[in-house]
Amino acid sequence: MDTGEAATGWSELWGELIEAFDFLSSGLFSLIWQPWGQIQIATLLGVLGVTFLIARRIEPVFEKWVRGLETNRRTMRAYAILLRRLHLVFFCAST
Repeated sequence: MDTGEAATGWSELWGELIEAFDFLSSGLFSLIWQPWGQIQIATLLGVLGVTFLIARRIEPVFEKWVRGLETNRRTMRAYAILLRRLHLVFFCAST
């Protein structure tokens, strides 16, 4: 393999990556400044806030229930992981 071709290949790849990032960043910024993009971002933040509040409300009840269980350690670990990620579970379920 010729080193000149490898360098040209990497520089072409690097140039394409830079163009892709420029396109992505310009597209993202144009989305933020358009009204529909702002509505989508506000909706996403609203859903995130509501799911956070729901998780904060349900988490103590769920934790009390889990502490009352008499089961093996593996199941308790699974419940503990679920308990720590409860707000993400509600967010994914709501979207």
